[in-house]
Amino acid sequence: MTPRIFIIMAVFRPDPEYLAAQIKSLVDQTHPDCHLVAVIADTCCEDLVTRTARAAGLPHTVVPSDVQLDAVRAFEAGLGEAMHLIESESLDDQTALIALCDQDDIWHPERLARGLGALTQSGADLVHSDARLVGSDGTTVLHRSMFAFERRKKNPGLRGLLYRNNITGMTTLMRPRLVRLALPFPPQSGVHFYHDLWLGLLASATGGVHLIDTPLVDYRQHGDNVMGAIDRSRAKRARRTRPDAMWLRREAASYALARYLGQSTYNRIA
Repeated sequence: MTPRIFIIMAVFRPDPEYLAAQIKSLVDQTHPDCHLVAVIADTCCEDLVTRTARAAGLPHTVVPSDVQLDAVRAFEAGLGEAMHLIESESLDDQTALIALCDQDDIWHPERLARGLGALTQSGADLVHSDARLVGSDGTTVLHRSMFAFERRKKNPGLRGLLYRNNITGMTTLMRPRLVRLALPFPPQSGVHFYHDLWLGLLASATGGVHLIDTPLVDYRQHGDNVMGAIDRSRAKRARRTRPDAMWLRREAASYALARYLGQSTYNRIA
């Protein structure tokens, strides 16, 4: 049976051309059964999203909001709506999957099909892939690999993931049981982390994470990215004779976040 894939998109003041290109790339997926869940994080772009999805012929559900939502809370709301749809349609982990999506990137046609194949073969609860960096025009290739560009470790393990996330949310595909475990997200009082890291930690600690070591999306780098790609491909590790105050503050913040997320992961699983 071909599973229905619910695609969660957080939408905040979108560029109409970028949004149309992204939605077209969703319609062009080789996987035949997709449903968009669009969270209106800016409270005001519902009409644009609805018109664009209808014009492209993409089945969709709109999740309105009375207050502006950041990316983390928007994806939390979208995942909750997807789980509601899965339960109302009597779907399960064999007949439904969930993907995350940004509003201005471009998916390669085989993005979901390759993800489904990797989930089936690996048995993991979450798969993710590399991404190709492109310019604001959507066609100029800036770098062939986000992993190489940002010097990410491909298999960091749970401990390594706690200190540096290597999972980009818009490349992910996951099983509903992972989302069921992940919701609601832990509070962010005094710390800040992104939704893809929380999902990755839970998957790594339970059903497993699998990397598809090839770009399956084009990450559009432009002036309004929430989290732009950072060039670490030529970075050299600074040599210090002893730590300074800035280094200590940075390491202390990383340790505090890792400790908080580690404890939150343990508590949620327990």
